[in-house]
Amino acid sequence: MVRGIIKFVLRIVTVFLYRVKIVGKENIEKDKPYIICPNHISNWDPPIMVASLKRNDIYVLAKEEMFVNGFIKWLAVKVHALPVKRGKQDVALLKNTTKVLKDNHIVLIFPEGTRNRNC
Repeated sequence: MVRGIIKFVLRIVTVFLYRVKIVGKENIEKDKPYIICPNHISNWDPPIMVASLKRNDIYVLAKEEMFVNGFIKWLAVKVHALPVKRGKQDVALLKNTTKVLKDNHIVLIFPEGTRNRNC
């Protein structure tokens, strides 16, 4: 329920306040696994992607530093963020991501690993 409320608020912000338009989201079918790899230009990219896609089973890879602060950690868990240990091999993350995909969910990865305003 909390995830639905968060997504609703984000959708209002992204659609009405920022007038975000995502091209190609109609190609994402229900109950099929996907790995979505957009450019990472802003801190708003992950919430915009989650709010813009109609599916509720989106898991976002996020730097593990996001799981330190109490409120941010709570929010990250509610929106299905998976912590990434940057610069290290993370077998647990690979197993978690594989399970998410086997369960026909979506994994959102920003391949650059950090924001890149030159995209």
